[in-house]
Amino acid sequence: MASNVEEVPVAHSKGQEARPYKAGIPTAIDVRKLRDAYPDEVLVVGFSIKHEDVASLIGAHPKSERFSTVTTMWRRQVETDTGLVLWAPRNKTYCVANPKEVLTLTKCKTASAVRAVVRSKDLSHLVDRSGLTADEKKQLNHTQMFNGKFLAVAQLRGKSNLPTLEDTSKKGETKCSDTK
Repeated sequence: MASNVEEVPVAHSKGQEARPYKAGIPTAIDVRKLRDAYPDEVLVVGFSIKHEDVASLIGAHPKSERFSTVTTMWRRQVETDTGLVLWAPRNKTYCVANPKEVLTLTKCKTASAVRAVVRSKDLSHLVDRSGLTADEKKQLNHTQMFNGKFLAVAQLRGKSNLPTLEDTSKKGETKCSDTK
């Protein structure tokens, strides 16, 4: 995708050139707009903001990468500064999550991490070691060791600590698929 922003090389102290930003505009200006429009005082559990309102404020379509980038930075900043979690249960609004919703999000992220590590483990066993350099073999060994330790800890903690489909679909709770 072509950018409307011209990239101007900047000289580093070592004489090397770098670009101030690779393919876009910094997010700080738009994040500040969102923080000003929705100050911490109004962000209470249950408060919601429509995606269209955010989009018009920052001038980006809700399905665009720019929208995603800016809102991710904004949400992370709100989390860091206030401890509140902004989430999009139906991808149409941002809501300030209550403790049960934050727990559901946490469980979904844990389940996703376990699935990702299982997939990484499966893929790592498909690697043909004969075509790897010594350094690449070390990287593969490290990845396999990490995957093994991660999954061992998950098993030691017991299945009751890992989220299950039943845990995320109980009445009154939000399903993991609602958080995408």
